[in-house]
Formats: sequence, C-alpha cells, structure tokens
Amino acid sequence: MSPRDVPRLTATEAEVLDEAELREPRGDAPGAYERSRINYDILLARESWSLAQAAKLLRVNPSRLRQRLSSANRTLYGIKDGRAWRIPKFQFSRGKLVRGIGEVLPRIRADAHPLAVRNWFTTPHQDLVVGASGRRITPLEWLSSGRSPADLAALAEEI
Repeated sequence: MSPRDVPRLTATEAEVLDEAELREPRGDAPGAYERSRINYDILLARESWSLAQAAKLLRVNPSRLRQRLSSANRTLYGIKDGRAWRIPKFQFSRGKLVRGIGEVLPRIRADAHPLAVRNWFTTPHQDLVVGASGRRITPLEWLSSGRSPADLAALAEEI
C-alpha cells in the first residue's frame, strides 16, 4: 500500500484529532514500522558492542559471554545479528554489568523484541517509585542504586 492509497481523514475527523493534540503524520515522515526499523538498526550499530568488544570490556573470554547468552542461563542480554552477537550497552555502567542485572535477565521472555527490552530497562516504571515525592525510576536506576534485583525480576516477566 503506497501513501497515496491510505485513506485521508475527513475535515471533522482531523479537527477532533487536532483538539486532542493527536496530529496526523506528515506525508514524508516515517511511519511506525519505519521508525521501529530505524531504532532497531541504531540499537545494533551504535548502541551495542560486538561479542569481542564486550568480552574485552569485561576482561573475559568471548566463550564465557556465549555461555551467559544461552537461553538456559541467560545472565547477559544479546541480540543475534546473522551469525554474530550484538551486546546492547544499556546493561553496562562504568565498564561493568549493572549490578543485579544477571538476576533479572533470565525472567525476560526469550522472544521479547530487543526494542521492548531496551525500552523497559530505560523507561521509568509505574511500580518503581522512590522518595516522598513518589518519583518513578527506570529498572536500570533501580538496580544501579542498590535496590533488590529480586523485586525487579518479578516485573521483568511483563516484557
């Protein structure tokens, strides 16, 4: 279906959406699928390391990381890109894995989309509230601040 084949909104429909501050995408703007594809490509190319790079950072052999990536004992999150692994950077802080992340990762469904996994770890979560102000924090902030990975592991099943 080409952009010309997509039915246009009526003036009334457009007005209702405008009042709700929901704008139609511009004709030249990428759609949801294209934005997801772009974000996925960025995740692989810029926001991830190769297996060798991650192994060097963690000062371990790449075979050790392959063991940690296995579905039976997944304590490291990776994305298979052809025959190679890409290791997303979000799970690292100051040259190490975020404390406790290895307890959370096994609870994430193996078929969860990589963008959903990254977004879950990096977006404030409604159930992770701190302080008197009730500020929501991200799962990565939760772990980095020394809070219980077991509490977070239960929430990870929602991905």
